[in-house]
Amino acid sequence: MLASVGSPLSHRAVLGRDGMMDVYSLAIWSMWAIFALYWLVMAFGNKRIIHRGSRIFQYAVVVAAYLVYRYAGHWRGGMQSIPENTFIRVAGLVLCAAGLAITIWARRTLGRNWSGNPTIKEGHELIRTGPYRVVRHPIYTGLLVMFLGTGITAGRYMYFGLLGFVAVMFYIKLKIEESLMLRTFPLEYPEYKKTTKALVPFVI
Repeated sequence: MLASVGSPLSHRAVLGRDGMMDVYSLAIWSMWAIFALYWLVMAFGNKRIIHRGSRIFQYAVVVAAYLVYRYAGHWRGGMQSIPENTFIRVAGLVLCAAGLAITIWARRTLGRNWSGNPTIKEGHELIRTGPYRVVRHPIYTGLLVMFLGTGITAGRYMYFGLLGFVAVMFYIKLKIEESLMLRTFPLEYPEYKKTTKALVPFVI
């Protein structure tokens, strides 16, 4: 059952039997659900792994996901870091949607070469098309933009701390991935690194 609360212009809504969820938070978590569902569907049919790196980053992602789940219901509570107004919260939604679009575009472009861990696949290809023409790790870029949009919409310090944690994990992971790529593509990858930034075009 979904019923409005307050005036017709209210941005809050009753969702379920015993709680309220802000419509902005509902939109944010819907986007994260789309991301998770797309990754689950696309996980099938990847190339066979011939070299696997450490699984520690999978565990780190699980921890991060738990933190989001554990505190997701406390949108209004706690210390606010950003004033709550419509413009700011919509800007956060736009950022999250843009990040989601980047991740899906990049994942689709990467195709069967994708893996959740630093790995080398059988018949591994160096992808330099689509978003990979702009940055070397566009999935990470998109995810960081999603976390940033989530933090802006929520307006709480916790989400920015989570963004920093994820950024550090991604940076460590991409360094390991790139060491594997340099061994696999000793001629092509150094040139790719020279011409294309890792995460942010023209910056880093």
